[in-house]
Amino acid sequence: MQKGWKTFGWCGMTFMIPERWAPGRIEGDEREGSLRIDDPLMERINLRWKLTSAGKIGLFIDKHIHEIKRQARKKGIDLVVKRRLDYPLGKRFHGEFFHWKADLQAYNLCFQTGGKTNRVIFLRILGKLDEDIHAQAKKIASSFRVSVDSRPKRWALFGLDVTIPGDFKMEGYSLLAGSVKITFSRRGQELTVNKFSLARTVLREESLKDWVLRHFKGELKNFGCDIKEREIHGHPGLMVAGERKGLLTRKFWKRKALLYCWFCQDSNKLLVILNKFQREDEIEEVARGVLCH
Repeated sequence: MQKGWKTFGWCGMTFMIPERWAPGRIEGDEREGSLRIDDPLMERINLRWKLTSAGKIGLFIDKHIHEIKRQARKKGIDLVVKRRLDYPLGKRFHGEFFHWKADLQAYNLCFQTGGKTNRVIFLRILGKLDEDIHAQAKKIASSFRVSVDSRPKRWALFGLDVTIPGDFKMEGYSLLAGSVKITFSRRGQELTVNKFSLARTVLREESLKDWVLRHFKGELKNFGCDIKEREIHGHPGLMVAGERKGLLTRKFWKRKALLYCWFCQDSNKLLVILNKFQREDEIEEVARGVLCH
């Protein structure tokens, strides 16, 4: 990671952004969605993606430029467009890097990923008219990486940084000031990855074990649990293994639960991975894919 920069990752897309920038809005799923990244004063990145058929990237770019020209005429603003700038992604993906200037300026990276789940991805890096954002925009665009099809996907935002096996599907998320939770599913498994801030403050009031059992009481309900201390990523942690009891156990598709929790002193956060499953469990692989500090 470059000093003053950090990795942002969502839905299989990762790129570098300045440390002070943060997501302002996220919508959609891995098939189609959008997000915005802001600095303390303004929107800096607008990213959109959606499934598309192959060979449509040129039409998509032309349609966008036509719309920008229409909006500029409507506002009575001069528009300057520079097409086919030095393409920062080389031969990895087919697309175009271009710049336009109207009431704002924007460097635009638009390309398609190919593969079985071909997506068109449109990254727009915004700046004020009196700013020189070329070097910054080039660095962001050049750092863009995409996980295609079933390759592992990296999710990195608000202090959570984890790589998930690519065949898990994101089902939902909660992005709050002090906590991040992303839920995934795959063939009889439900996986949640959690990050909680201000861990030292939390653990002043209660032990790690008491906190886990209280905070995840609902998720572990109906599971008979065995709790063991375990070191994870060199940090103190817990492993909670649970199994449903009773005559109707076989009817539940989530018959077992395994939870890993650890306190990362370096970053002052709690990381929790919970997997409910019937036969397969991927929690060890997911735990290895967490960057906690």
